[in-house]
Amino acid sequence: MDILSFKQQLPLLFKHKVTPLVIGKHGIGKSSIVEQFCADNGYKCVIQNLGTKEAGDIQGLLDTRDGTSSFLPPVFVKEINVWAKANPDKYAVVFLDEINHIHKDMQAVLFSCLLGNRIGDVQMESNVRYVAAMNPPSKDYPGVFDFRNLALVDRFCHIELLPKVEEWVAYAKTTGIDPEWIEFYQSTPNFLDPVGEAYNVHKNIKGSRRSAILAAKLAADGALDETLEGIIGSAALQSFLVFKKKRNEEHLSVTDIIGRKSLTKKTKETLAKWNTEEQYGKIQILCESIKSHFAAMEKDTATQQDADRIQDLFEILPIDKAYELALTLMRDTVSINMKFDSSVNKRSFDFWDNAVKSGKVVPDVR
Repeated sequence: MDILSFKQQLPLLFKHKVTPLVIGKHGIGKSSIVEQFCADNGYKCVIQNLGTKEAGDIQGLLDTRDGTSSFLPPVFVKEINVWAKANPDKYAVVFLDEINHIHKDMQAVLFSCLLGNRIGDVQMESNVRYVAAMNPPSKDYPGVFDFRNLALVDRFCHIELLPKVEEWVAYAKTTGIDPEWIEFYQSTPNFLDPVGEAYNVHKNIKGSRRSAILAAKLAADGALDETLEGIIGSAALQSFLVFKKKRNEEHLSVTDIIGRKSLTKKTKETLAKWNTEEQYGKIQILCESIKSHFAAMEKDTATQQDADRIQDLFEILPIDKAYELALTLMRDTVSINMKFDSSVNKRSFDFWDNAVKSGKVVPDVR
């Protein structure tokens, strides 16, 4: 994910209380990007380099008085909580850098932050958020973060930060360096990123029932596929995209029925596939769309051709669904409600007669 996309996704992740785990090679500006994002939006940002700290530096030192024990909170914890309370409409961000260097005792502290929004014995304000960062684990970047701990891994949205060359050029121009250097690296971008062992950011993400719900909520808010991949992993995302494509190919809308001289072969084949109890949900959605379509029209504005296409649909739908749709169109709409009057339409008479004879519907006696 490039820098611009990452900044665009951060508000969405913060809204859903998701902690991004930014994974990128050294020197690409992970902490600077988050600091700048916070400054641009009026948020407070505190950076904690976990690679140089022990658990007590984050949760506080243990203090025992009057037979009780508690952790004395570090200064940064008090400061960020005071700021967060005074600015409830803004986010206070704790940037947890180099989490790939944390040890077992620090993982418990991290769990407390991510699961309960607590640092030591201090309950953080509801608008405190966390961003974690690390180098990709490899022989080039030795670390001790245990990716086998799926419960911990599942608490992050894993984001591989890959800044575009253009983004580096734009930043470099603000530093006042000789344009010749910028031109050199722009023409030879391979020197900007050191070559190291390949690392698949998302292969360790196995997903869970929790992450499945979270991914759906993020998708509803317009999250990028890269963000969703960081929640449920590559395998699940790719399978979903294939499923979604297939589902869309089988989708039918009102325009596939109304406004045509006849139903297309594709429409008939799709409806035939849906003609089982397992597929009734799709039929129900189509029927609801048709009801809404005619309900929004003025009295007697539907044409006989519209009615004929609905009759074509009735012949393919399960009889109980067709009967339910017909009753609704007759009773609850004024645009087409007389088009299925069996006294003036032989085709409608046959439909009502066959529906009753089927034994699958309860005749409407009102």
